[in-house]
Amino acid sequence: MRYTGPQLDDPAWAFSEKPVADWRPVGDAPLVLVAMSSVFQDQFEVLRRAARALGIMPVRGVITTGRAVDPGEVPAPGNVRVLRAVPHELILPRRLSWSRTPATAR
Repeated sequence: MRYTGPQLDDPAWAFSEKPVADWRPVGDAPLVLVAMSSVFQDQFEVLRRAARALGIMPVRGVITTGRAVDPGEVPAPGNVRVLRAVPHELILPRRLSWSRTPATAR
């Protein structure tokens, strides 16, 4: 397991997003979470590259975009779910690796 960055409290809006109950990618491969800031930092290309990279790995991926990026702008292969929000407290007990860059880390 690799841990990068702090675990901040999930914002209240992360619990109100529709796909919370259906965040899991299909399968039982190791799970990787990629989460960027919920503040716009022109992170489209980083998220797209992460989705492509996870697509060639034997893992399941969850990419959360926050409010700043429309998940539809991040094409993803079948083993990767791209969602605006999922409370990370639901995912982190199950992850293999976690990469998160909060807006406060500049």
